[in-house]
Amino acid sequence: MVKLVTSEVYVPRRELEERLRSAHLPYLRLGHGTPQLLVLPGINDALQSLQSDAKFAEWLCGGLAIDRTVFVVGRPRGLRPSATLAGMADTYALALRDEIERADVLGVSMGSAIAEELAAASPERVRRLILALAGPYVHPEKRSIYDRWLALARANRWRELHLDIIGVIYGPRRRAAFSMLLPAGDRYRLAADVDPQDFVVSIQACLNHDSRSVLGRIRAPTLVLGGTDDPLVPAGLFESLAETIPGGSLRLFEGAGHGLPEERRDEFQGAVLEFLNAP
Repeated sequence: MVKLVTSEVYVPRRELEERLRSAHLPYLRLGHGTPQLLVLPGINDALQSLQSDAKFAEWLCGGLAIDRTVFVVGRPRGLRPSATLAGMADTYALALRDEIERADVLGVSMGSAIAEELAAASPERVRRLILALAGPYVHPEKRSIYDRWLALARANRWRELHLDIIGVIYGPRRRAAFSMLLPAGDRYRLAADVDPQDFVVSIQACLNHDSRSVLGRIRAPTLVLGGTDDPLVPAGLFESLAETIPGGSLRLFEGAGHGLPEERRDEFQGAVLEFLNAP
């Protein structure tokens, strides 16, 4: 397993890291290789601390850092109510500008939708693009799930929200297991550095997102990854996304859902590495 590298002792990428810090982008770094891979996480980034969840990031992304440097880059805290996914993509682009010629980018769920915007607005910054678990917009039949999460967040029902997200992504058995592990009632607390409104803003930004008009600007070779049984993204949206991006390709995992990167980690990472290492 590739171990987490602390920003204080790793010198070669210091300039990029200073850019990330100046942009108020929380990040973790794995590996030492010359190629750089930026991983943009999903909606849960608004509810957790990357630093406190470092072991999980190491488990989830360490296999991608064998021959490259992997930056898991979250979103800034204190998002404006009017924030959009395109605006979030601009923040990442500013952090990359003038520091590296190009980077590989892997977006997961909400991070994938942001990566769509990043690659379209700054095609010169993205070498290869992997879009996992997101389409170009939220399917109308799935908007009710996001609306439910939005209502729970606005009511500060964070424990119920957490369990609902787990139930949707991983199923009722995982939800039941977590319901016994999470503190009950008022004892459930969000991490100290989490701004509760960031989740509300993130959900609204996802609901307002529609990248179909800009996908044709993407120039990076692109791989779309998804599961045939994703409860948030119908398989047809993955297909539409891959078909709309010039040179886009698609790999669907039979029987996989929105928990694909964790539940079928080796297969998922294998597909990512095969694409990144292709000539």
